[in-house]
Parts: sequence; C-alpha cells; structure tokens
Amino acid sequence: MSKNLQRIISTVIFLCAMTVTVAANSAGPECENLDPAIASLISKEDQAALELGRMMLAAKKAIQNPKSPNSINTVTTLGHDQRYYVMTRGWFSYQLQGNLSILEASKERPNDQITDRISFLKKQFRPLTLNKYT
Repeated sequence: MSKNLQRIISTVIFLCAMTVTVAANSAGPECENLDPAIASLISKEDQAALELGRMMLAAKKAIQNPKSPNSINTVTTLGHDQRYYVMTRGWFSYQLQGNLSILEASKERPNDQITDRISFLKKQFRPLTLNKYT
C-alpha cells in the first residue's frame, strides 16, 4: 500500500473518530455511510473502535436522559459486552459519585435531573453485575 493511500486512510479514520467525539448528541457518527471501498480499507480494530465509540456516545446520551425509553437497554447492552464490562462499571461508578457529590452540594435545591441520573445509575449496577458471567 502506498504511503499516500495510508495517509488518506489514516485521515479518514481520524476524521471519523473526531466526528464520533464531536457528535455527542447523536447516536451514530457521520462516517457510518462510508464508501464501501474505503470502509474495506479500515482495519477490524478501527471498526471495533468506531463501534465502541458509538456505544459510548449512546450510553452517555442515555445517562444524560435517563427517562428516555431506550436508556436502560442502551446502557445494559454496553455493560453486558464482556470486553467492556469493567470499563462500563467503572465509568458508571464515577458518574454516580459525581452526581452524588453534586446532589450533596445542592441539598437546599436538589436538581431533578441529577436525582433522576442517580436513580438510573443505581438501577444499572445490579443488572450489570448479575449478567457479568452470562
């Protein structure tokens, strides 16, 4: 493979990764509809990284909007993937700690959105733990 083609592929992968990062409000990145010829040049590792990025963004959106109908399924799907279980559980733990800290700091005027997130994250720990080895 020529160096120019490698640079082009690297640039496409970089731009896709940046699109995933910037597009936090959408569940799917803009680079999802790549030309099949370019998509075939992306390594399986990079494709897996893009898939993980999509799942992480969807989980982040679910945590931010815990009352959304798909929130529980989105988060549970990520947590049940054994490759990402430890990362997911740690992430949720830190999210919960952060939200508890915010709630404690605002005892006089608790924010409903924060209490909803806390409730949502607490509900997610048990299903993740129960299905760890299934």
